[in-house]
Amino acid sequence: MTKAANAGGKSSAQESIYNYQTPFGPGNIVDVKGHGRATVLEAVIDAPGHQHHGRCHIRYHEDGSTYWARPQLLRRMRPAARRVLVARHTHSYRDAMVHNVDRPDVCLEIGCHEGLTTNMISNRATYVAGIDTAPEVVEIAAARHPHLAFRQMDGLDTAATAGLAPAGCTFSLVCIDISGKAPLNLICEMIRAQAAAFPAARLIVKNE
Repeated sequence: MTKAANAGGKSSAQESIYNYQTPFGPGNIVDVKGHGRATVLEAVIDAPGHQHHGRCHIRYHEDGSTYWARPQLLRRMRPAARRVLVARHTHSYRDAMVHNVDRPDVCLEIGCHEGLTTNMISNRATYVAGIDTAPEVVEIAAARHPHLAFRQMDGLDTAATAGLAPAGCTFSLVCIDISGKAPLNLICEMIRAQAAAFPAARLIVKNE
């Protein structure tokens, strides 16, 4: 299998990006560099002479295939246990995407601005749409990321936003970044609206 072969053949320079510092145990969710999410089935084999010495057994989420991967290529993921995750700063908001967006996700970003975070989400999810109330930033986002869907739209208009999901799908993750310091009542209204419109969706909210 191509991805399994690649997961075992990265250069040392590429490996340094995913420095192996923490042992991985069974059940841990990891990101395999360049290949997506997986679950650890067996920890790193330390027994000398073992055919998989220095590797751990993983199962890819995307297709269920298994592989003995080098731990240098793994990054521990820590997805949120609760439905609503609040991030205070932009870097925390984007870090939350790394840990909580998975390949099957169909995502909506409310407050996409110029599309930087929306594009980041697109590298991990099956689909993402970005919306903003400001027409000028939507125009910039669409120009910078023409492969993505951007619309001028109010996130509270959930009937309209629901129509942005692919046919037969609903949003599994809604990301909200409507303002760095939006009033609490507005944030709560937006969260309630999304939770009601997309009852199975998780929410990541950025607000100070």
